[in-house]
Amino acid sequence: MPNSPSTAPAERPRVVSLRALVIFGALATAGMVLLFPYETLVKASLGARQGDVLAAAYLHNLLRTETDNAQMRFALAAQHQARRDYPAARQAIAPLLGHPDPAIAHRARWLDWRFTVDDAPDTLTPRALSLAQTHTLNALADEAALSTPDRLSLITYAARHAQPEIAAHAIDTLAADARLDADTAQTLADTLRRDAHPHLAARAYLLARDRSEGLAAQRQHFLAALRTLQAISDFPAALAIADEALGALETDAPTLTYLIGLARAANRPDRAADYARRLIRLSLREQLDGGLRLVALNSDADPALPFDDARYRLAYDTFLGAGALEDAYVLSLSAVRQAPDSADWRRRLAQVAEWHGKPADALAQWYHLARHGHTDAWAQVLRLAPGLFEHRPLLDAQKFQLRQDPRNTTLLRDIAALYERLGEPDAGIAYLQAHTARHPSDAAFDALATLAERAGQGAIADAALVMWEQHAGVSPALSQRRAAGLIPRGQLEAALAALDTARSHTPDTATDYWQLRASLAGLLQHRDAQRDALNRLVPQPTARPDDFADLIELLRPAHPDQAARLAAQAWERLGTPDWLLRSLDLHLSTRNYAAMGVLIRGLDDTRRQTLERNASFLRLRGQWHQGLGEFDAARADFDAALTHEPANTAARASLLWLLIDGGKADTLTALLARHETRWARDGDLHDALAAANALLSRPQRALDRYLLPRARANRDDFLWMMGLADTLEQAGEIDRAWHLREQQWQQRPRTAPTDAETELARRAAEVRLARQQRPGDASDQLLRALMRQDGETDPLDTPLLRDLAMSWLLDQGDIDGARGFLWERYARALTRPVWAEAAIALARDEHATLADILARHDTALPAAQRGEIAERLGRPDVSASVTHAAADDQRHNDALHLQLSEVLLDQAHRLRLDAAAHKLDAFKERTQHAELRLRLAPRLKLSLTLGSIQRRLNGSGALAAAPNERQASVEMAWTTDAGITRLGVARRHGLTDTTPVWAGHDLTLDQRWAFALEAGLALPANESAALRVAGMKDELLASAAYGLSSRERIAAQWAHSRYSSQHGLALGRADRWQLDYTHRLTRGRPEIEAGVYVGGYRFRADIGDNAGDRAALASILPGGLAPLLPDSYLFRGARMTVNNRQRHGLQRALVPYATLDLNHVSGRGYGYGVELGLSGRVFGADQFLIGVQHDKGGEGDAGRNSALFLDYQLFF
Repeated sequence: MPNSPSTAPAERPRVVSLRALVIFGALATAGMVLLFPYETLVKASLGARQGDVLAAAYLHNLLRTETDNAQMRFALAAQHQARRDYPAARQAIAPLLGHPDPAIAHRARWLDWRFTVDDAPDTLTPRALSLAQTHTLNALADEAALSTPDRLSLITYAARHAQPEIAAHAIDTLAADARLDADTAQTLADTLRRDAHPHLAARAYLLARDRSEGLAAQRQHFLAALRTLQAISDFPAALAIADEALGALETDAPTLTYLIGLARAANRPDRAADYARRLIRLSLREQLDGGLRLVALNSDADPALPFDDARYRLAYDTFLGAGALEDAYVLSLSAVRQAPDSADWRRRLAQVAEWHGKPADALAQWYHLARHGHTDAWAQVLRLAPGLFEHRPLLDAQKFQLRQDPRNTTLLRDIAALYERLGEPDAGIAYLQAHTARHPSDAAFDALATLAERAGQGAIADAALVMWEQHAGVSPALSQRRAAGLIPRGQLEAALAALDTARSHTPDTATDYWQLRASLAGLLQHRDAQRDALNRLVPQPTARPDDFADLIELLRPAHPDQAARLAAQAWERLGTPDWLLRSLDLHLSTRNYAAMGVLIRGLDDTRRQTLERNASFLRLRGQWHQGLGEFDAARADFDAALTHEPANTAARASLLWLLIDGGKADTLTALLARHETRWARDGDLHDALAAANALLSRPQRALDRYLLPRARANRDDFLWMMGLADTLEQAGEIDRAWHLREQQWQQRPRTAPTDAETELARRAAEVRLARQQRPGDASDQLLRALMRQDGETDPLDTPLLRDLAMSWLLDQGDIDGARGFLWERYARALTRPVWAEAAIALARDEHATLADILARHDTALPAAQRGEIAERLGRPDVSASVTHAAADDQRHNDALHLQLSEVLLDQAHRLRLDAAAHKLDAFKERTQHAELRLRLAPRLKLSLTLGSIQRRLNGSGALAAAPNERQASVEMAWTTDAGITRLGVARRHGLTDTTPVWAGHDLTLDQRWAFALEAGLALPANESAALRVAGMKDELLASAAYGLSSRERIAAQWAHSRYSSQHGLALGRADRWQLDYTHRLTRGRPEIEAGVYVGGYRFRADIGDNAGDRAALASILPGGLAPLLPDSYLFRGARMTVNNRQRHGLQRALVPYATLDLNHVSGRGYGYGVELGLSGRVFGADQFLIGVQHDKGGEGDAGRNSALFLDYQLFF
C-alpha cells in the first residue's frame, strides 16, 4: 500500500523500555558513586608531597563541593607555598580568615601574614616589616589559640625580620603551653642559634630546661643557654640569666663550677666568689649527707668522708681573684681542718691569713709545716714571729738556723734572749751548755754567762766565765764581769780575787777596771788594793784637777755619793771653790742633806764670807735649807743669789720652785708680776714659770706661753708630756688631756732611767696615768708595787709618793683614811698639801677647818676648790670673785665656768616659765606655770608660783569628767649651816578648793651622807588618774643617800601617805619604800650613770562614810570609788641616764640628756620609760630645756603615758 503523509508512522520495536533504561542508569550511577574512592583521594591529596600539581588540582576540585573544609584549604595553601605561588596560597585560605573557630581563624591569619611577607621580591634577605605587619605579628604573638607549630614558626619569622621583642614575647607565651616538650624547645633554640639570634636562643634553651625532667637534661639546656650568650661575649646577660633562672641547679656542682668560670671570664670576681661560696657549701653539705648515710648503714662507719680538693682549689683561686681574702681564709681554714695532713692547703692558709691581716694564724701554719719537715717554712717563721712576739716559734726557728751555722754569734745571743722572754731560763741554760760543749766559742760562753746572770744562776755564770777564761785567756773585761757577778751574791772577796787575776794584764788606761777595783777594795777595807787603784787614777802626791774630775764623772752616774765625797776631798786638797760646789751639787742630787750640812757647817768664817758672794753657793745652800724645811732661810739665800747675779737661771728656778713647793701663792703672784716678762725670755725657766702659773690657777697662760710652743720638742720626754696633760686638764681641755695621756700610755718608755730620782718620778707618773686611763686592778697593782714597804726605805717618806697615796685615798672615798694619812705622814713635812686638807674638810663638812683654810694668806689652792669652800661657808661673794678671776684665764674649763654660772645665777632673781602636755590613758592634760624667785637675802629665797592645768577626757575610762585646775603658791627657802629648810603654802582650785601646806629640810653631812625630811598636807596625789583629778594626800617622806665612792652611791626612801578626796572623804593609807644603787660609768662628758632599784607600795583602804562626799564624787566617778584606790605592788628596775646632772643644772651650751628605765611591777608585768631632751643656755643669763617622755607600765597608771615639756628660766 502506498504511504500517505497523513498516515502515522509505525512504532519501532524496543528491546528495553524507557523506564527500564532510566532505572538502570540510576543504578549504574549509584554504583559508580558508591565505588568512587573519595576518601582515599582526599587523604592522598592531603598527604601528597609539597608542590605536587596533581594534588593541588585534586584539592582545588574537592573544595568546589566542600568550600568550608579548613584542612583542605590549609593543605592547598601549603601546595601553593611549596611552589612559591603566594597569591594563590593567600587566596586558598582567604575564606578562613573569618572562621568562627578561633584556632582556624588565627592559623589562617598567621599563614596569610607569612605568605604576604614571603611574597617579597628577595625572600633570602629579610626586609623591614611595615607598621601594619608588625602590629599583626604582635597581635598574633599574644593569641593563646595559636597552635604550637605556628607559634614556633612565628618566633622564627619574628627573629628573622628583626623583631626580637615580639619573638621574646612569643617565647614567654609559649612557656605556658603544656603541649610543648623539651625536644621541640631545643629544636627551636638550635634554629635560633643557627640564625644568629643568641638571646632568643638562650630563652628557648631555658624553655627546654623547664620542660626537661632529669637534672642532667636541665643542666644541659641551662648551660647551652649560657654558652650561647658567652659565645657572643654578652657576659652581663649570661650572668643575669644565672641569677634569675638558676632554679634547682643552684645545688648542682657542675653548674656552679661552670658559673665560676663564666664569672671569671666576665671579669666579675665578686660573682665568681659568690658561686664559689655556694659550691663550697654544697660540698660541705654533700660530705655531711654522705656521713649521715654511712652512719645510717653502719653504726661503726667513719662519717668523715674525703673532701673535694678540686672544688676547694677552684673556690680558693676564685676568692683570691675576687679579692675576697676573708672567704679565701675561711675556705683554707676549713680545708686544713678536713685535710690536716695537706701541706699545700696549709701553705695556702698561711699565705691568705697573712694577706687577710691574720699573721698569727699564718705563723701557726708555717710553724706546723716547719716542724713536719718543710724546712723552707722556717724562713717564714723567722719573718713573722718577731713582729707577733711569738717567742716559741722564733726560738725553734733560730735553733734550726743555729744547727746550720753553729758559730753564728748573733743567733746565740738571740736564742738566749728568747729563752729569757719565755720565762724558761733553766731550759735556755741547759741548751747553751749543750751547745757550748759541742761548739765552744767566745760568743757561746758569753751567751751562757749572760743568761745565767740574768736568771740569777750566779754559780753557772761564774763557771761559764771561768771556762771562757780557760778558752780565751785572762782579760780585764772577763775579770770585771766575774767580779760584777760575784758582788750581788755577797762574795766580795771572790770578786776582788777575780779582779786580781787580770791585774798584771791591765793597763793604766783601763779606767773601768781600776774604778771597780778601787770601790771593791774600799768596801772590803783592803787599803793596799784601793790605794793601788787610786794611785793609778788619782796620784796622791800631785793630784790634778782633771784626774779628780774624771773620776768624779765616772762615779757620778752610778755612785754620786762617792763622787761627792771625792769632790769634797778635792776641795780639801786643792781649795778651789768649784770642788765644794760640785760636791754640794752631787749631794743635792741624792738628797743627802746631812752630807751637805757637814760641808757647809765646816766652813770657817773667811771661806764662808768669800763663798757668800758666789751665787751658785748661795743657791745650793738655799736648796739645802729647803730640803731641811727652813723656808725663810732658803728664800733669803735665793734672794741673795739673785742680788749678786740677777741673771742666774738656776737661782731664778730655785726661787720659783721654792715658792711653788711651799704653795706661796701671794708671794709667787707678786714675784711674777715683777719679773715674769723678763724671765720668760730664758727658755730654761719655762717649766718653772708654767708650774707657777698652774699653781696660781692660770693654766691657760702656762699652756700658751710656756708649754704648747715646746710640746713638739719635748714629745719624747714622758714626764714633761705628763705635766702638759695635767695642765691641759686643769685648763678644762679634758679631751686633749685624755688623748695625750692615752698616747703616752701607749708610748710610755720601757727602759728604766739611770737616775733613781727620775725613775721614781717616772714610775709615779705611770701610776697616775694608769689610774686615769686604765682604772681598776691594773692601776692598783702598779700603785701597790710602788708603795712596797719591804725595802730599806719607806717610799712614803718621798713627797711625790705621799701626794700620790693621798690622791688615791680621796678617789676611793676613804675620807677617814685620808685624814689619818694626812696627820701621820705630813706631820714633819715642810708643808701639808692644802688641796688634800681642803678635800677632806669638804668631805667631812668641817666648817671650822674650811674657814681656816679660806682665811689663810699666801696659800695656793685651786680656784674651783676655793670657790667651793666659800660657797659651803655661805660666802657666795668670795666664791664668785675667786671663780671669776680664774675663769678669765681658763677659757676652756667648762666645769669652772659652770661653777661660776651657778654661783652668780644662784644669787640672782629668776623668772621661770614652763609648759607641759601629758597624754594619759584617761585624759589629756596641759599644764602651765610661772614662777618668780626673789633672793631676799644671801641665804633667803622667796618663790611665787602661778599655774593652771587643762584636762580633756579621751572618751574611755572610769572618769565621767576631768575638771581643770588653777593654783597659786608661795615658798620660802632658808639656807643655814644645818642645811636648807623650805616652807610653802598654796591655793588649789580644782574639783574643790584646797590649801596644800608643806615643809621640808635637806641636810648634807659631808660628801657622802645626805638626808631629807618632808611633810605636807592636802598635797596633789598622782598615783592614778582618778587621784590626779579628784584626790589629795597628806604625806611624810624621809630619804637618805650615801656615797660609797666617787663613782657609786646608794639611796633609801620611805614615805607614808594618807589619801582622801578633795571633798575630804577618807580613802586609805599607804606606805612606799625604795632602795637605789647608782654607778657612774664615765668621768667626763657624757656623764653616763647606770643603776638598779627595788621597792614596794602597800595601800590599805579605809573609806569614809560621809554620804555627801560620796555623792559629790559620783559626778565624776559614776562607777564607784574603786579608781581612787591604788593597788599594792612590789617593783624593781634598772635605769641608765646620760647627762642627768646637766638636765637639772645650768649649762653654758646646749647639752643633750637621756634616761632609759626598764622596770617590773608585780601584777602588771614589765614596763619601760624613756626621756630625751636638750638643756642649756640660749641668749645669755637664761636656761632653756625641752624634752619628751614616754612611759609604759611602771608605777601609777599601768597604761601608756606620754609628755612633752618646755622650761625657760631668765635670771636678772
